[in-house]
Amino acid sequence: MLYFDQTPADFAPRFEVVSCLVECKNKILLLKRLFDKPEGGTWSMPAGKVDDDISIVHAVRRELREETGISPTHDPEFVLRCGVRFADGYDFVFHKYRLTFDVRPNIVINYGEHSEYCWTTPQQALRFNLIQDEGDVLRRIYRLR
Repeated sequence: MLYFDQTPADFAPRFEVVSCLVECKNKILLLKRLFDKPEGGTWSMPAGKVDDDISIVHAVRRELREETGISPTHDPEFVLRCGVRFADGYDFVFHKYRLTFDVRPNIVINYGEHSEYCWTTPQQALRFNLIQDEGDVLRRIYRLR
């Protein structure tokens, strides 16, 4: 998998994806994907594809609500945007946002998509069976090795 801050001329994204880093007291929220889903059994942050008719921020807020039950009272903070190319040759645009809480929000996961959730440090998260690009994203955001 390759990340591009400056996308190459042959970059042809098939879709856009949003993801939100939910933080509280130096820990992040991870969700475990159901085994019958693509990359089943892996851990990830709340994420999903962007529908053509909505804004990126609206898509982030929708995914948070659908996957965790969180309905933020303020917009999440922009963290990064990059192009991604998977080894099999397809491209997509990835948007990462952050939402920070002083008190852990009540999490109500969508059992149609995830089996459980946990709070962990970004460093500890690297030991989890993460969805394909999640470790790279955590290393990039938190400057981890």
